[in-house]
Amino acid sequence: MKTIEKLENGKLEGGDASLETSLIEYGLAWQKESESVNFVYGIRVNESFEFIEFETCRIMEEDFKSDFDWISEEDWDGLFSFIGSDKAAFNEMPLEHRISSLLSYFGTENTFGGYYGEALTLEEVAEKFNA
Repeated sequence: MKTIEKLENGKLEGGDASLETSLIEYGLAWQKESESVNFVYGIRVNESFEFIEFETCRIMEEDFKSDFDWISEEDWDGLFSFIGSDKAAFNEMPLEHRISSLLSYFGTENTFGGYYGEALTLEEVAEKFNA
């Protein structure tokens, strides 16, 4: 089965209608669980600026506030202005959409931290999240 077919038939979701676009162009997809979300995010691009290597990170809903307590009030206000939302509406968003907003505004390392393991290829992502 082709990689993209495996992805589309797997357990990942993304912010775009196409999971391929979510991963390759935006560098973000996720798998929701009851109390957490497993994120797959792009860490390396090719010469066409398409994501080709990925890392994963699990974020617990209950840990959201403490995980991002480094964000100042000014930075929160900047984020809310950037996404056209207010604090109340932001806090009502599903965790995956809040993280997507943070990623767009603060970048990969600030949102997920540095990566220290072996990066996953798109094929490895498809295998890992297709089980």
